[in-house]
Amino acid sequence: QKNRIEVLAGGFKMYDVVFYPSDYLSTIGIGYKRKVKNKLSVGLEYVQPNFSLPTSAAYMGVRTLTQHVIVDYYDDTGKLYFRKNYHYWDLGVNYECLRIKNHALNIKQHLSLAHGTDEYIAEIIAYEYPNEFHVIYSIIEPQKAHYWGGVTGIDYNYFLWKDRINIGLSADARYYFNNFPFQVNYGLHVGFNF
Repeated sequence: QKNRIEVLAGGFKMYDVVFYPSDYLSTIGIGYKRKVKNKLSVGLEYVQPNFSLPTSAAYMGVRTLTQHVIVDYYDDTGKLYFRKNYHYWDLGVNYECLRIKNHALNIKQHLSLAHGTDEYIAEIIAYEYPNEFHVIYSIIEPQKAHYWGGVTGIDYNYFLWKDRINIGLSADARYYFNNFPFQVNYGLHVGFNF
């Protein structure tokens, strides 16, 4: 079989982020791979992490990644406040580095595009007392954003039904330019080979 379609489900760990969900099933995705040589294939994946901020009624149910939550003075105007509704598109190569009977170990290197909405603090209305700063109201301005980066990953597969079905585990490191947070994705996948 030269073609594979996979569904993915798992979680993620982020760095330099104030809040993000810690659920084990906070990421879903789908992927397609096409074998070009015996051990080499090209792949395309779509991944959607489920960012959420349940502490704010205004953002209830919205996929949000928070990097700057605490507004503590007027000079916070213009700072990044939320990221939300992000999607990842990954395109690259996969290499099967080890195969023993029904077990296989693969590595991958993909180019990645993350796109969604970044929200910035446009205006802060507050009152001040000596040594105190209380925000009464803030105006948040949304902006569409995208970030280029890469994905380096490893996955394990076990093949069933004459290599038509594969199930396995994966771990990917995601890194992007322009201060988009570094993250590690992990989870399970199930594939159909044809």
